[in-house]
Amino acid sequence: CVETTHLPAVIVPGLAADDLFGTQSFYALLKSRYGIDIESGDGTISVSTVTAQEASLLGLKKESPALIFRAVAQDTNNRPVEYLTSVNHPQRVIFKTV
Repeated sequence: CVETTHLPAVIVPGLAADDLFGTQSFYALLKSRYGIDIESGDGTISVSTVTAQEASLLGLKKESPALIFRAVAQDTNNRPVEYLTSVNHPQRVIFKTV
């Protein structure tokens, strides 16, 4: 998948892309460094076509269909923390709902 995450800069001062290549998960990093606990989230799944860059990264032809997952994660204070878009290869993804 190709994931893009947006966070309000004011709540994660100093966060850099290199921080995401460590051994801990992204949510563990948010908790340990910034005291942010993700508690809930709302998401949608849709079908769209990939861009040229997404196609290259996913091994698909340009404008092929893909499953798109968009979500907003909230912390324990119900504050929106993460805005996520995940573009997924249609033959290599499984979504589980709870």
